[in-house]
Amino acid sequence: MEVRGVDRYQPEKLAVLERNLEEQITGTAKYSLDVATAVFRLYQLQPSVARKELIARALLKALSQMPQQDYRILIHLLPERLVAEEPVSSVVLLAQHLEACNLQDFWAATGSCKDTISKVPGFQDAIRNYVLHSLSITFQRVSLRVLGDWLKLDGSALQQLLADKAKAGWKVQGEVVCLPLNAFNTAVQKRKADLISFEAVAPVVKSSVATA
Repeated sequence: MEVRGVDRYQPEKLAVLERNLEEQITGTAKYSLDVATAVFRLYQLQPSVARKELIARALLKALSQMPQQDYRILIHLLPERLVAEEPVSSVVLLAQHLEACNLQDFWAATGSCKDTISKVPGFQDAIRNYVLHSLSITFQRVSLRVLGDWLKLDGSALQQLLADKAKAGWKVQGEVVCLPLNAFNTAVQKRKADLISFEAVAPVVKSSVATA
């Protein structure tokens, strides 16, 4: 759905925008940050009609787009009152853990909003893909135990993931997973332009130190 200039501020458009946002969350419509932004702005103008459950699910959908900053954009549009109320507050706590890369705390906190998460298909898989992406640009080796903790996977589910990643060059050597070298996880960078930003690396490094 395309959101044109004045549509962002016309209350009569809210029902249509909410319906499309619902469809985006369930995966039956193409994802668009513009629609969620328009809905949140209209909620700013009419706080009495704000649907907290829809807000929570929209935030989860935005969080699943990481490393894109969609969640940050949306959360800044919400008044503190809504941020402090359930189920939005549980999603905010999830985001705080994820952004700080406190991954074990993140997975533990999913239990407090499992009903909301269940209404956002693919959320957990999207988060795992983000974690895998962060690992691939940061580390050359990671232990199986730590990888399982960070992904909240074990047994056959973890083995299946590693079998899938083998196609991309991931190798298991005993209790260690070796990641393919790339321009970001090698010790020496040839060009300044290849350097990864500190913001992208710091959270994963923090989590690594915490779980060592």
